[in-house]
Amino acid sequence: CFTDSWFMFDFGILFSGSVGRAMKSTSLSSSDVAEWSEHIVLFRMFRLLRIVRALRMIKLFKQMWSLVYGLMASISTMISTLGLLILAIYIFACVGIDLITRDVDLATNEETAEIVAFNFGNVFRTMLTLVQFVTMDSIAAVYMPLIIRKPTLALYFMLIILCISISLMNLVTAALVEGALALAENNRIHGEKEMKERMKKILPTIVEVFEVIDCDHSGQIQIEEMEKVNMAELPKEISHKISVDSM
Repeated sequence: CFTDSWFMFDFGILFSGSVGRAMKSTSLSSSDVAEWSEHIVLFRMFRLLRIVRALRMIKLFKQMWSLVYGLMASISTMISTLGLLILAIYIFACVGIDLITRDVDLATNEETAEIVAFNFGNVFRTMLTLVQFVTMDSIAAVYMPLIIRKPTLALYFMLIILCISISLMNLVTAALVEGALALAENNRIHGEKEMKERMKKILPTIVEVFEVIDCDHSGQIQIEEMEKVNMAELPKEISHKISVDSM
């Protein structure tokens, strides 16, 4: 059972609740207990996620459950993407420090000095600036004055746009789409297996019903024989799924 993720999730919720009760019985001050209790209650609210899991049994919410499950299945892909994105931004930030921050001409020019100091003052500020290139958020105000003053920087910003804004984001989209297609294929295969298992279980009942309806034992069912069928005599597994009037 410890290999089941939902079991471990419930175990964590129950454990946090036990910790909260134990803290209330300790000698900690009321303010400390109240602060920790708020964090524990917030964590226990994640138990509401089980409602989404339960809703998957309702046909109306089947598509929503597929979306939620697809999102959960793509967590590893998103984490890998985040790591790759941070690494790429860090590399370009280090290059930007050498090309922009340490450039005396850009640091002393009236039009670019403020941009260099604010957007490229250190590695952290440079990385935050490059995040704008990921989302294409008002980046023209950053690169245009720098490129006008030093045209060779156009190659630097062009590489950022190509590698981060276009190539990396498209690769991420492709990975997520591939994961979604694989998930859909697995769901289809799983559905077929479930259908085969249900057919194996109900096949003897179907054969029995066929023999009951086939009064003349000809191996074929005639309309007259169907009209004589008493639905009350059929097994429950069959009677609640078929209707003679609809045939």
